Amino acid sequence: MKRGVVLVLFQMLVCLAFSQNRELSSDTVITLIEESPSFTIFRDNYFITGVPLNGEINEHTADAKFQISFKQRLMNRPILLKFYPYITYTQKSFWNVYDYSRPFAESNYNPAVYFARPLFRKGYYLGMINIGIEHESNGMDEHNNTRSWNFLSAKYTHVFNEKMRGALNVWLPIEISENPDLLEYIGIGELSFSRVLVENRLYTDISVRKAFSWDWRGSYKLNVEYRPFKKGNQYIMLQWFNGYAEGLTDYNRPVNMIRLGFAFKPSFYRFF
Repeated sequence: MKRGVVLVLFQMLVCLAFSQNRELSSDTVITLIEESPSFTIFRDNYFITGVPLNGEINEHTADAKFQISFKQRLMNRPILLKFYPYITYTQKSFWNVYDYSRPFAESNYNPAVYFARPLFRKGYYLGMINIGIEHESNGMDEHNNTRSWNFLSAKYTHVFNEKMRGALNVWLPIEISENPDLLEYIGIGELSFSRVLVENRLYTDISVRKAFSWDWRGSYKLNVEYRPFKKGNQYIMLQWFNGYAEGLTDYNRPVNMIRLGFAFKPSFYRFF
């Protein structure tokens, strides 16, 4: 499995270095950005439920996981250095829905301010660079297992063509004192890759994080999404997560979960 992950990462880096999308001109991209709705989906919105693959399955280990994510473009014209300003909010929650009292195990809150700029080469869309200031926490106080951190992030998304997209996201902590070893589990960046397997029907996304350590700590996540209706934005979603820091509270505990449910996704090109 480890060799497979390394091979996937190498192939993705080669694609990023030598591939270019020639489907969209610069004028088309600018028009799509500035005339699209200001308030839209940011990351995937989903509700999935499942069981662990590395332990006993019961009402305490099976759970539901859901994510709510949206963004607001603040201006319809670029500002300094041709960046468009956005604010975003993402909430990821883990719900012990099969337990008797159905408590929420954890919720993570991630507001951010982003600046996004499309990049072009020879008049065609090359990709998008995003620079952000982010906060993420589990909403607890100092007496209740609080976890939070503030960080700067920089992400480059490269659209190879209408069926393939890759991204590299890195972050730099500003304040991490409540959990000083977080980077040893969450790493300093994420490499992701998305592919359309069947046009308008079947999609896959894989993301890999390598912990800031000499061992194999980190995580990888695989999503497979099936779109049952061509004119809708509803998907049946299968997600497999294996590794550390799926949530903040127990970021140093390994997790191996498979879950199934439904999702709402942004467009494949994702012009931020």
